[in-house]
Amino acid sequence: MKLTLTLFYRMKKYFQAHWQWKYLAVAGLASVFCLAINFIICIIIIYGDWKIPGYRFEEGLLNFSGKSILWTGIIGFTYAVIAPTIEEIIFRGITLQYLTAKFGVKVSTLVVILISTLINLPLHSPIPALIFSSIATIITIKSNSIWPAVIFHIAYNSVIFLSLVLA
Repeated sequence: MKLTLTLFYRMKKYFQAHWQWKYLAVAGLASVFCLAINFIICIIIIYGDWKIPGYRFEEGLLNFSGKSILWTGIIGFTYAVIAPTIEEIIFRGITLQYLTAKFGVKVSTLVVILISTLINLPLHSPIPALIFSSIATIITIKSNSIWPAVIFHIAYNSVIFLSLVLA
């Protein structure tokens, strides 16, 4: 027990001294949480043969058979790194900051979640898009920085892209 408390105390001191690692930890936990919710819903749909409104299975958005490794890498980097970074800067950086100054945190949070969910509907089902957008916005507000949300978005999109490529 003493070893566990000592280890926890050292980790806490480390995160206080190195705040950027705290962002990575928060983004990692949020990614695991979001993916776990989606995984549980998928299991319920597949094995329970249930129809959940707002949740649909999609065929691969991109066909990777016959594509070169370089082309797949360029698409992957764009999908997993560039697009999430730009999206987070626009939604949770500029838009959230502007709306918070004008209307307060509660209204701006709801508006940004709604806009982000609607923008992502062509690529994602409504429920996962709503869950993802809510988590990313809450992370941004709680940390007072967009970087945890950027890391979370990159991790999430990377897992999705890899599942598309390996499927």
